[in-house]
Amino acid sequence: MYQTFIDLDELIILCIDKSAKKFLQEAVACYRAGAYRSCIVSTWNAVVFDFIHKLRQLDQVGNGEAYQLLQQFENMSKNSDVKGLWKFESDIPNIAESKFALISPIEKADITRLCEDRSRCAHPSMASLEEPFEATAELARYHMRSAVTYLLQRPPVQGRLALNIIWEDIKSVYFPTNPNQAVQYFQKGLLARPRVSLIKDIVIGLTRSLLTEDLPEDEKERQFSALNAVARMHRENVGNILTENLSSIILDEVTDENWPKVITYLRRVDNAVENLSDPCRLKAIRFIEKMNVASGINCQDKEILANAAYIDFLMDSVQVKLKEASPDEVLNLMERLPYESNKFKVILNDSIEAFIKKFERVTSFQESLNCVDKFYPIYSFLSPTHKESILNAFCNNHQIYGSYKSPWVITNIFHEDTKNGSLLESYWLSFRKKLDEKFPDRFEDLKKLIDSYKDKF
Repeated sequence: MYQTFIDLDELIILCIDKSAKKFLQEAVACYRAGAYRSCIVSTWNAVVFDFIHKLRQLDQVGNGEAYQLLQQFENMSKNSDVKGLWKFESDIPNIAESKFALISPIEKADITRLCEDRSRCAHPSMASLEEPFEATAELARYHMRSAVTYLLQRPPVQGRLALNIIWEDIKSVYFPTNPNQAVQYFQKGLLARPRVSLIKDIVIGLTRSLLTEDLPEDEKERQFSALNAVARMHRENVGNILTENLSSIILDEVTDENWPKVITYLRRVDNAVENLSDPCRLKAIRFIEKMNVASGINCQDKEILANAAYIDFLMDSVQVKLKEASPDEVLNLMERLPYESNKFKVILNDSIEAFIKKFERVTSFQESLNCVDKFYPIYSFLSPTHKESILNAFCNNHQIYGSYKSPWVITNIFHEDTKNGSLLESYWLSFRKKLDEKFPDRFEDLKKLIDSYKDKF
């Protein structure tokens, strides 16, 4: 019974309009007292005041139909036109559904039933005097829940108008590109407590746009942010919508040229992969398998592989592609791959080792410079063995130590090695000794750097 009271109190909290909330509080009090007819009457009163509140909000944003209805209502109130006012009340379900899309046709049936039951409860003459209408606890509770769920908790705009407003928000250059900030943005607006149909229109609209249109980068970021925000706010509904629609959109509407967008979508949209059908998965796998990386990886291919590497069912296919690519191409992707995954760790290590062997054997300054430029993204992935090999190559190959950029590489490796304040590894001490022996008058900055760190311990 206590849980029942908690549920009813939560219904009160969900109400937007203060007047409607007051009437719903009265309805809840009547329900708890067993006065179920009075509960239904107060619930209908809450619906009427909520509807008037919504009309006023729509009038403020320039809705002409809302303005005309408010004028009619105020004139009838001033003239005490009881008959007109009752007709106005009776028409609320029709007006809310047909003119403003505040409720769906199915929801309209429940609100109409509430209006009819309110009349049965408030006017004994509308029922048999020998057998007056008996409202049950179940009926009263059902009407309260329907009133709140369909009207009282929702903003004044739903349907196509709400959809247009939300799309305009997303198109604004000021819409947040961070999904968490987008959640905060939506929580105070039309997506706070929307109908499922509105969520569906937004999710499918954004999905189609991201998968089939060539969007500017900033607009693409805003749409991904909006889609993930809606998914986090309404996880269950969005999951059901994607399960029912995502695969058919991909298979029926996405051209071969747009398949890179599918991989990006699956990587970036929360839980999208979980809602993908087997035919879509097989087509995605085949898409990766058909990529030609042996002759080089262009910018678009890098983006595809980097995204696919984080999608579980595509990891094996990406692994095969990386084995076909040159070590240099793999290194160019290294920062964007899940190095911690065993599927990629071996390939990345092999590529690093092949690259270091190439570095050790350079035969010109230009070749040395080309290698040096490729070191930057891989510092954090180097093992102690890799670092020792690089230091030895520096000391032993004139094309390396004679290159003006090579000391820069050694300096960066040193900073990467000592950033956590640990003791110097033995290969640094050995390297420092070789610098004195082989280059007594050169690389003073390197020597001072190593010595300054040694002096700390």
